[in-house]
Amino acid sequence: MPTINKRTPKKQSRILAKTDRYKTRRRIYNSKEWKKGLRLIQLRKQPLCQVCLLLGKTTLAECVHHITSFVGVQSVDEMYNLAFDENNLCSLCNKHHQMLHNLESFKNKKDKTPEELAEWLKQNPTIEDEFGDIEEINDEDDA
Repeated sequence: MPTINKRTPKKQSRILAKTDRYKTRRRIYNSKEWKKGLRLIQLRKQPLCQVCLLLGKTTLAECVHHITSFVGVQSVDEMYNLAFDENNLCSLCNKHHQMLHNLESFKNKKDKTPEELAEWLKQNPTIEDEFGDIEEINDEDDA
């Protein structure tokens, strides 16, 4: 007789835990507190990409990055605490935000700081070309 559900209860609880974290993550990013509150406060406080600044460039930030991810923590309270902690945020351009999340050197790191990415990019300058150009702000354009 065929088995309809081959998952063991242990696997089911792991899947459920991942689903709950995903739902909480979506709730956080879709909340008014995030969209119209903390995210905008961070971009006003630091409107320039913090990695670009460390590399001597001036680029508008488009993303707010959580230095320590709140998705991997165990409790919902911990997720909300990390998600809305102003000291856990940094402003980044899209390019550097994608790099922090997609480069193998950073994928499994718990804390992903702008300083670490800038230092890594100084040591590996050709990698940045793979992610496209950055539209740098140039003071001469205003003249």
